[in-house]
Amino acid sequence: MAVEPRSHLVGDERNALLTSSSEPAGLPVRSCDRQAGSLHSRLRPSMTRKPLHGKSALTRLYRGVVQAGRPLVFLDFDDVICLGDPYSGYDVFQPVSERPIDLWKKLWSNESTTVLLSLAREFRPHLILTTSWIRLMERDGFVELFAATGLHELTPLLHPHWQTIQRPGTSRWSAIERWLAAHYEGQPVLILDDWISGTGLADSPMYRIDRVVLCQANVGLTHDHLPAIHKALSQPA
Repeated sequence: MAVEPRSHLVGDERNALLTSSSEPAGLPVRSCDRQAGSLHSRLRPSMTRKPLHGKSALTRLYRGVVQAGRPLVFLDFDDVICLGDPYSGYDVFQPVSERPIDLWKKLWSNESTTVLLSLAREFRPHLILTTSWIRLMERDGFVELFAATGLHELTPLLHPHWQTIQRPGTSRWSAIERWLAAHYEGQPVLILDDWISGTGLADSPMYRIDRVVLCQANVGLTHDHLPAIHKALSQPA
């Protein structure tokens, strides 16, 4: 039965009413819990620590300080998992009637996707897409692409903020840094990109703290990158 507010109640009668309306029957609150809650409510804001977020967490990351949490992986496609041999993004965005019949089987590099799926299974990171393909494809399109090409395991890993936005005339790094400034929470980070389209990354603070893997054109992500990947994604001791 709902209890209507009664502003004229005072003292013990008012306390009894508040207790009976807010606590389930048979589950009394321990006195130590009440005391702890009362103490917490009296703490000044400066005495209650909030988790670092965004720019403050990013500043610590640049100093090499990370905290435990679900890792982040920023993923490019071209020259990382898609080598253009024989097919590229150009073929993906052709009308359906003009797409090669074996496009979905041969779009990705076998070795590159093997490495990508191994890190996905081991670390269960959140993925943020940085590929230029996001200019032409929405999230649902990537979900369908992953399903068609054997990368369906990546779909549940997509971050709620699943893409970076690279403004015209700006670098790949500037797009990633803007994303981090808005959403980063202090966890391990890895950027998978290439030397051609990964503009600004080689000169970024992330590169200096070993959180960037830049792939060679026409080679892509290989097993040789695994030590750097494990170093970047491992949780702090």
